[in-house]
Amino acid sequence: MAWKQRRGIFIPTSDIPEPGVYTFVTNTTETEEYANSLRWAHDLGRPGQKLTSFAPLKDWDPILDQVLQLLPGISAYPLQVTAWMANPTRDNALAFVGDAAHPTGGAYGSGCSFAFADVQALYLSLQRTYGYNADDDYSKPLYNVPYALHLYKETRMPFLKRVESQLGNDKLDAAYVATASNEKEWIRRWKKKFTINWWILEHDVDAKWQEVEAEERHTWHRKNKEDGDMTDVFGY
Repeated sequence: MAWKQRRGIFIPTSDIPEPGVYTFVTNTTETEEYANSLRWAHDLGRPGQKLTSFAPLKDWDPILDQVLQLLPGISAYPLQVTAWMANPTRDNALAFVGDAAHPTGGAYGSGCSFAFADVQALYLSLQRTYGYNADDDYSKPLYNVPYALHLYKETRMPFLKRVESQLGNDKLDAAYVATASNEKEWIRRWKKKFTINWWILEHDVDAKWQEVEAEERHTWHRKNKEDGDMTDVFGY
């Protein structure tokens, strides 16, 4: 179930796996001073119903105000959006995966899928280099970690940087749409500017990794030759 206000703002409610229990979520606008006082996982309790941004909800549907009055408490937190990492790897180590590496602030609802794709790319990369030092000397590493991280970076970073740039583009479009003088003009601008970003939602990390690996197994080897290192990426 969802209520829709003019200008495309949604307040969704949905049931969760517990009979008679529902979620109620909305994005609201508060003053910077108040937003800075909010913290993750900090329940505001019943005073949370007094959030100034809830006042206009009474005009949406009478039941919304009833829901707000019955809630035992409200948790509120600012959506955090910050610069993404330019390079997730350093000193043969992976710094972060998932939301920690690309904090979208809930953009596109894709945080979980991004995290899964990160892990999948890392798994494929490590698996590809397994047996790098496959011999009787078990003191040597079985994986070519530098090469695996190189595959990971080349698989994920172009896509993630493109998504990051799209966030900036969407902010520009949103600012343009928001200045519409009336409802009809707002709808016209919204239809003109916004589409579903299927290229984000349906990104195939397995196919992208295969594309990268098919090239990097050769380019990495040639680079090693140029640097005077004749060792293949797989050691055989």
